[in-house]
Amino acid sequence: MRRALGPLLLGVLILAAAVPFVLPLKDGRPLLDYRRIDWPTLPDIRMPATGGDVPPATPVTIYKWRGADGEWQFDSHPPAGGVPFEAVSVDPGANLVEGIRPAPADPVTVPVAPAVVGEAYSPGRIQRTLEEAREVQWLMNQRAKDQADALRAR
Repeated sequence: MRRALGPLLLGVLILAAAVPFVLPLKDGRPLLDYRRIDWPTLPDIRMPATGGDVPPATPVTIYKWRGADGEWQFDSHPPAGGVPFEAVSVDPGANLVEGIRPAPADPVTVPVAPAVVGEAYSPGRIQRTLEEAREVQWLMNQRAKDQADALRAR
């Protein structure tokens, strides 16, 4: 049944798309005529001419100093009044973000603790695990009861 559903739906879709082109109306012409369809045209988009290679950007000098409040100040002109400053030349065409260098790959060694035979399944350990499981089950039952009581109280 499911295998026939796909081709059936595809056939219905094709039929629904074809009916407006072939089913005649009162005047004897169909609703749509494929000869009258105006297909859209895309505008002619061209990249602007650059005139050759782009000249490299000229470096920019930025002045930095600490203000009276201790905060860093940056300006394109040096500070007035004999404040000590540092001139930093920045190339706008350079990448200012330093790349991340991956750490050398070292083989990972996982320490394996020696297994103690008989300790993982000792009768005492199994008894404690069962008691803990019963406590968890009791807590979950209590929480479910509290939630049901809270919902009934609304």
